[in-house]
Amino acid sequence: MENLIQEQAIQIQLLLEINESQAQQIAKLKKLNAELTFQIKELRRLIHGSKSEKFKASFLSSTDANAPKLPFGEPLSDAVQIEQQIQTITLNRTKRTAANPPLRNLLPDHLGRVQNVIEPDNIPGGALRIGEQITEQLEYQPGKLFVTQTVRPKYSPKDKSSVIIADMPIPKCIAGASLLMRILEDKYVDHLPLYRQQQRFKRDGMYIPASTLSG
Repeated sequence: MENLIQEQAIQIQLLLEINESQAQQIAKLKKLNAELTFQIKELRRLIHGSKSEKFKASFLSSTDANAPKLPFGEPLSDAVQIEQQIQTITLNRTKRTAANPPLRNLLPDHLGRVQNVIEPDNIPGGALRIGEQITEQLEYQPGKLFVTQTVRPKYSPKDKSSVIIADMPIPKCIAGASLLMRILEDKYVDHLPLYRQQQRFKRDGMYIPASTLSG
């Protein structure tokens, strides 16, 4: 009986030691889990967060004794090393000074010129013209629509058995060659849809149905 009691006491002591060991192991695992959770949270902030949130002093300082440790016992300083390897680009802007004004592009000579003279107000009597200053500006005039009249004289033989008349270059079409070329160029070269061309012709004072453009 006494031996049985001693044997049960030994078993109870072993169970207590195993329980204590498992409790210590659970505590270590909880600590490790907290450290890994903190690491993942900070790395996510490093990758996805804004610049002001990416790096915190308490997180980036590798000399902090209380800094979270990696499972291998190393300080959580990889983020610092990664950030130091990132190349930063700075843009230095130089302000234009009055001594270096921006230069205008020279307009080509093949463009037609229309001269507009602007006289100053209140010219005193007897003033002499000593020169002039010419300033060129690039202007734009929208394309114009106009109508061509094709006159085709009709002829008839003496017996009046038939009527002789020349054929139209583009039969049964309200658009002339130049307008057709413009429509095709806008559609297939400049990729301008027909409905936008229709709006442009309407602004120029001519409504062309979509069926006519597509036909």
